[in-house]
Amino acid sequence: MFHSRSGWHWVVVFGLLVGCGSSSDVEQEQAQAEQALGIECLRAQSTIFTNGISVTSPRTYNPPSCYKGQVYDVMDYEQSASGTFGGGGAGPTVGTASTVVTWADDAPTLAACPNAWVASDLFLIVHEGSSGGSGPIASRSGYGRVAGGACELPSVTWDNTIMPPGRSYRVTATARTSNTSAAPTRRVSTQSFLNGVPTP
Repeated sequence: MFHSRSGWHWVVVFGLLVGCGSSSDVEQEQAQAEQALGIECLRAQSTIFTNGISVTSPRTYNPPSCYKGQVYDVMDYEQSASGTFGGGGAGPTVGTASTVVTWADDAPTLAACPNAWVASDLFLIVHEGSSGGSGPIASRSGYGRVAGGACELPSVTWDNTIMPPGRSYRVTATARTSNTSAAPTRRVSTQSFLNGVPTP
């Protein structure tokens, strides 16, 4: 099913990439995604980027049509006249680009760390007149982890295997103190990288 908006078609097939997890794991991840973000975010107003995304949210956010989520569209991901983020230099090497959504607020206490939660949804934008194709669409989330007496902040990574270059995408992001809908939001960073270097 497609929705049309400003000359784009939204691919509304929405699901999880299933790896080695059990069906109960998949169901739990789907429930978490529904609590965080979802199909309703397709109707939300977005911040638009070209080639890559580089932005950090405020601490508190709850935009219309995307409950407690940030919404970013990246057009012609990893593509420019020279074929790289931001122009200049040689073209990109397959597998070296990524977009990372990460907790960007104060680190939680060690007791609260395992509940700290980041989630992101990925949608494909198909331009008018394009032959299209469904492309990779998924929802991912991550939790904080205590290691070495410190809190490792949660993050989600979209790499070239699921977000290949040369297309346009909608990326949604949220950071919360837990994965419940009532949990307070926290600053969340969404940053694209090429060869390990952040895009400007």
